[in-house]
Amino acid sequence: MGSLHIAAVPNYDALVLEIGNVFCMYSGSRVSSLPASQIASALASPAWYDYERGKLSKQACYERLAKDFDFALESWTSAIEQLMATIRQNEELIAAVRELRSTYPSLRVFGMTNMAQPVHVDMLPLMRGWCIFDEIYSSASLGFRKPDLDAFEHFVRLSNTDPQACVFIDDTLENVIAAEAFGFRAIHFKETGSTVAALHNLLGDPIKRGRSWLQRNAQNMFSETTLGEIQKDNYAQLLILQCTGNKDLVVLKKHGPVWNYYIEPPKSAGKGYPFDSDTTALAMIVLDDVPQEEKEVAFGMILANLSPDGLPLCWFDPCRPRICHCIAANVFRFFYLNGRGDELRDAYTFFCRLLKSRAYLRGSRYYQSPDWLLFILGDLCARRPRDEELKEMRRLVHAEMSDRMGCDTDVLSAALRLVASQKLGMPNTWDLRTVLGAQQADGGWEKVLLWGYGTKSVKMGGRGVITALAVLGVQLARNLEMQGRYDCHWEVESK
Repeated sequence: MGSLHIAAVPNYDALVLEIGNVFCMYSGSRVSSLPASQIASALASPAWYDYERGKLSKQACYERLAKDFDFALESWTSAIEQLMATIRQNEELIAAVRELRSTYPSLRVFGMTNMAQPVHVDMLPLMRGWCIFDEIYSSASLGFRKPDLDAFEHFVRLSNTDPQACVFIDDTLENVIAAEAFGFRAIHFKETGSTVAALHNLLGDPIKRGRSWLQRNAQNMFSETTLGEIQKDNYAQLLILQCTGNKDLVVLKKHGPVWNYYIEPPKSAGKGYPFDSDTTALAMIVLDDVPQEEKEVAFGMILANLSPDGLPLCWFDPCRPRICHCIAANVFRFFYLNGRGDELRDAYTFFCRLLKSRAYLRGSRYYQSPDWLLFILGDLCARRPRDEELKEMRRLVHAEMSDRMGCDTDVLSAALRLVASQKLGMPNTWDLRTVLGAQQADGGWEKVLLWGYGTKSVKMGGRGVITALAVLGVQLARNLEMQGRYDCHWEVESK
């Protein structure tokens, strides 16, 4: 773990990379002259370590190993030759580092590897052929091997680097710990994909990368069901628009004065699908060109579809009297922002009870994550920060937000909490860490499930909404940082 500012300019200007088991993979199981376990023990012995430091010649090392481990010198020589023959290059990582160098021209890349001089000489043509390194430092050339402190001190002196500006990658945990203690930003290499994503996250501007992903996927960010069906819906498009303010990113289809969730009804929806209060309310909050007469139609239809407790129902269909408190909250927000909150006073009382009792933590009919409610009501409270009518709700939302920040590492929930907390002016290091750490190498965020069909097990999700939410959350956090509201660096865990 290391620190990361949400600054427009990256903090790191150098990569320090191990070679063995990172760029070059070996397989001891394919060696026939000695057991793999015995080879591993010999490679972790004092004699081999001194060989890597340049303190023992190859011949002296081999003879000492043969004596210490009671095997024939010829068997060890054959084992090493067979082991070297199993080398497999990590082409994916080599290509990724080349791309990083192209993307960040000022980036320097160094090899820092525990490698004996004869091995280094044999491997040098291969490593230079990758065209990714400015310089390669072996333990033999340094006179010390990782995790020795002297190895790091000699490296930074010879390479003229600042450890605070270096990203260090190694497959050996002891080396990672020692490098981090020395001051490097260290990543424990386990597999290539997560390592490449972590590098992009450390070197790039998360907001610019996220916005670039949104632009590249403009008007093609539709949801997908857990049945594998592409679902073109207005609601996800409106959420993306709400987060970005960019109409060019989305596709919307209006069916009349009120809105339908679907742009095109999918096969799984059956025959027809009624207009709904959720999409209608969100559209009239997000869009800035809705005629007042259309809003009046929506107000009337919503007020004609209330539950006995005064909660807005989900569908404009008397045959579907469905209740979802997240949808009701969205509708209440629409009414309140248009000066008609007093017409849904029972709903306001219900939301306060919901927050106070924490019953909302069970999720709702359509929204599994309880943080959708905080996202919606937090937005309302942030838009009306001084309204006395919202005083109790604002107090409860603040209390719940304070309690839930960082409560889990679910990326969608963390993004919802991050946006809501930043809008309310509440620093939220914990969820910021989760959101930043989940950004993918292409700049977007991985697909998440957003909501479901109610009683059915089918759920919908995608990358567009979560990427728009994440970019907005990080941007709001950067704004708070610029205001001096964050007093610490933000930590990002690399997996």
